[in-house]
Amino acid sequence: PGQGSNGCQYVNAASISVGECVDILEDDHGDGWTRIQKSDGSSGFVPSSYLRNDSEIPPTSSQPIESGRF
Repeated sequence: PGQGSNGCQYVNAASISVGECVDILEDDHGDGWTRIQKSDGSSGFVPSSYLRNDSEIPPTSSQPIESGRF
């Protein structure tokens, strides 16, 4: 399970893989965690820094895109 900045554990932490597409159920409210739903229907919280909004990437780009640290 993940841990918040105050040390409490997030019981509903989700596990995601690099490149996996997920739906945002609840935005980060300042605690560094975002609630997502995976394609298999499971949901939970992941660190907001693990997420990237693909709609911000130009669709015409054919170059590999570095998505940051994981």
